[in-house]
Amino acid sequence: MEFAWSVATYPARVAWQAAKKLTRPDWSNVQLVHTPTPPEWLEDFKQSCPPDLLTGFSPCVWAPDAHSQSIAAAVYNSEHSISLVREVLDMPDGEQVAMHWAVSPRTAKLPDDTPICVILHGLSGNGTEMKQAAAAATRHGMLAVCLSRRGHDPSLNLTKPKLLAFTDTCDLHAILMKLRDRYPKAPLVAQGSSAGSALLAGYASEHVYDNILTAMVCLSPGYYCQKLFSAHGGCVPWPYDYLLLRGLKRIVEKNATTLSGHVDMDSVRGAATITDYYTNVDVRIHDFDSLDEYWRVNEPIHPEFADATLPVLCISALDDPVVPASIIPVDEFRTNWNSGLLVLSDKGGHCGFLDGWTGESWANELSCTFLKFVADTRPNLSSSSAAGKK
Repeated sequence: MEFAWSVATYPARVAWQAAKKLTRPDWSNVQLVHTPTPPEWLEDFKQSCPPDLLTGFSPCVWAPDAHSQSIAAAVYNSEHSISLVREVLDMPDGEQVAMHWAVSPRTAKLPDDTPICVILHGLSGNGTEMKQAAAAATRHGMLAVCLSRRGHDPSLNLTKPKLLAFTDTCDLHAILMKLRDRYPKAPLVAQGSSAGSALLAGYASEHVYDNILTAMVCLSPGYYCQKLFSAHGGCVPWPYDYLLLRGLKRIVEKNATTLSGHVDMDSVRGAATITDYYTNVDVRIHDFDSLDEYWRVNEPIHPEFADATLPVLCISALDDPVVPASIIPVDEFRTNWNSGLLVLSDKGGHCGFLDGWTGESWANELSCTFLKFVADTRPNLSSSSAAGKK
């Protein structure tokens, strides 16, 4: 009902938003949430930020609410300032994955200690859809590489009947190790959007003392996936459940030749919700007894996440139509996660945060400003902190 109302009133609200922007622009309200003893880097970061970056953004004229912000961000992937060049990597189990390097005049002659921003896509996406995030990283003086999860890349199919579980970080770890060996002087930072941020959180939880990332950003993370996708109370509403499900089905169909002996394709095609999909695909492929057990094992945030020492920035919106405000763990940021900063906006939708007249992503700008700041000022933070804890 809420989505239908949003669609029906869209033209009137765009006109109203345009009129307001000419006179008194609407502005988001932003809170910075952290423990009573702020992360040691926070004050320097705030001073290094451009004026007003941490105070919020003015929602785009043609994306005036949470639904239009979320859908526009999902479909608006045009970016002409960079090109993407694909590289195929062999994983330890013999599977291949693709990553896409952002190439532009800015990246032509960068020194070998230039930070590398590793960009992770959402649940049913792929690396080629992350051009705007990659372009933002290159504008901030970083190299950018967009990863595709195995089986997701449009030009690379599975050779083995194995789609990774939701927070299985084996491919991510292998790629980061390859990048570290290839570019030993370059700090590695990462930005994940939606499900991509879950993968980063899982990696940070698993590699508390040997994390080779210098900093990471989680954009519109789901935080607690059992609450989002479980068989008992999953709360992703229509049409987002339908749109994500359609993308997941497309990935399975693309790899049907390899997966057909291990997945009931008729059940996948007949799945009506994301819950149905995970029950018929991931639970079967990975031999779980139930969907609840699958999500218990694949929750991205483990208790060990509180011990992570690398700087972590999370950007969430209270009006996110996919991840409800009740799931955002504000109290954890206030009491437990000492190296984390939550930037909590009252507007922005899911991975939206489209700003001004043109719809540039305020979240991408904030993310890249943060990652470049940490990479430039504390390139050895992760290794030195880990060494101190051992």
